[in-house]
Amino acid sequence: MKRKLLLVAFALLFSVSAISNSQEIRKKDLRIVEKLYYLKDSDVPFTGKVSEGRDRLYYLNGKQDGKWISFYKNGNIKSIINWKDGKLNGKYIIYENNGTKSTETIYKDGKENGVYFLYNTNGTYRTKGAYIMGRPVGLWEYYDKDGKLKDKVIVN
Repeated sequence: MKRKLLLVAFALLFSVSAISNSQEIRKKDLRIVEKLYYLKDSDVPFTGKVSEGRDRLYYLNGKQDGKWISFYKNGNIKSIINWKDGKLNGKYIIYENNGTKSTETIYKDGKENGVYFLYNTNGTYRTKGAYIMGRPVGLWEYYDKDGKLKDKVIVN
């Protein structure tokens, strides 16, 4: 019994310690100095979570980091954006208020790098293409508001 009680006490202490090391604040509590985020009353780059309504934003050593998800007031997802070391990195998806995708692409080291899709508000394609390290390349297709192909362009 004493052993179980000791184990529970240790787990509780560990949980409280982990929570205190992980800061959760509001964005208005941060300031930006030379592209790094700091708490207003600190000279140490901020590491932790910022909460704005349902939105969750993460920072590591003063830079945007991890998966950021933001929401519209109606509860629909507004965006899913991935960061690494303060640069866009990974899937980048923007949604319309009604829940349909608006833009979808991939970033690497802050530059578009992979497929790119721009959608009409009805969910059909408006533009399809690709990027390599920020430069458009290959076949780009452009569609009308109903999703019918209008034009194709090869970009080198």
